[in-house]
Amino acid sequence: MTRPAIPDKFYFKIGEVGEILGVQPYVVRFWESEFRLTPTKNRSKHRVYNRQELDTLLEIRRLLYEERFTIEGAKKKLKDALKKKTKQLDLGLEEKSHKVLLQRVKKDLGKIREMLPTWSSSKCSAGNTSARTTSNGSRTISAAHDATMDIGLHFSPRFAARRISRDNGRGYG
Repeated sequence: MTRPAIPDKFYFKIGEVGEILGVQPYVVRFWESEFRLTPTKNRSKHRVYNRQELDTLLEIRRLLYEERFTIEGAKKKLKDALKKKTKQLDLGLEEKSHKVLLQRVKKDLGKIREMLPTWSSSKCSAGNTSARTTSNGSRTISAAHDATMDIGLHFSPRFAARRISRDNGRGYG
């Protein structure tokens, strides 16, 4: 069976969806409850379906009417199709080149970490920065730019990230 022509619109009323699918509106409402679709409602509280929901309903119709799946079988098939869509992207990188890149990044981060103690001790003498060691052995460096913004870097053996904190220049722990 050929796919019906879909008008060039963003939202469709339930009657329009029923016409496109070739079913009555109560069937669309039933599928909505069975397949856990949640169409938005307009100001007058009428269901309106977007294109993605309409495509899902078309797929449900195809599975039930053309492929002759049961409701449970169609649910399983849609769930499997959703899993395939949400799998991790293939970046096309070979395993070896990816490992080499990660090793280079790790090496560069190690060099930055080695430079950190000398950088932090020289900067801490300026008066507007502070450095301290936390209970787990990681280093926290804070550079207060004004009384309302504290921008610092948190370094630990397994974690390095830029952190912005609004805490009136008191630092964070």
